[in-house]
Amino acid sequence: MKKWLVLSGTLLLLGMAGTAQTTDDSARTDENVETGAGANLRYFSLKIGVSTPKNSKLTTDDGSGGTIDLNSGLSFSAAVGLRLQQSFRLELEASARRSSITKLTDFNGDAAGGRLETKTLLGNVYYDFPVMNGIQPYLGMGIGLARHDLNPASASPLLPGRAGGLEQAGFDGSDQHVNTLIGQVGLGMLYLFSDTLAADLGYRYLKGGDIRLIGPVDTASNYSSNASLKFDSHEFTAGMRFGF
Repeated sequence: MKKWLVLSGTLLLLGMAGTAQTTDDSARTDENVETGAGANLRYFSLKIGVSTPKNSKLTTDDGSGGTIDLNSGLSFSAAVGLRLQQSFRLELEASARRSSITKLTDFNGDAAGGRLETKTLLGNVYYDFPVMNGIQPYLGMGIGLARHDLNPASASPLLPGRAGGLEQAGFDGSDQHVNTLIGQVGLGMLYLFSDTLAADLGYRYLKGGDIRLIGPVDTASNYSSNASLKFDSHEFTAGMRFGF
């Protein structure tokens, strides 16, 4: 987690250094647009996207384990932001996404089913590049809290009528709720329509802490009573930003 945050900061600094070399002439290109939506001191944004979690190892306390496959799902976010100066802005963002467990291996054979919902509250910082032809690229990173809601008993939408994979494998069938730290790094671009309106296309990588699960209580099983999985996800988003 620390190495990942250091890498994020390095990328942000590299972007800042590259922009510092931009000439005055290029900075003046589209000067009439540069004072538009990208220059508002405050803004509100709404985004929808696709979240694609990485498949994760499911590791038990005794060292045994398996793998868990999660499918892609929709993500939603809302944020309010404040520009500190021409290139830097701060943002508070709330978001949510949902994925279904499509495959669980090495726990009593293969199984499917179960659902993971992850909600986040992030503090983000962005560096905005100069506007060119109405387009403003940006780099960003953030850190915050995540709440993971796991329903082990939920049937897989890909396999109707089949019991939840985690419950099949002997895990506690009741809903489980886990809070972890989470961080993100991303990039994107704004297309400025007017002084107060912009379209936003972006990509980010989310990396969270270990999600601890309540496992089986059957002492005769070959795995212990607790397990953990990791939440890492690629997200592609599109939305609108409103300056005020």
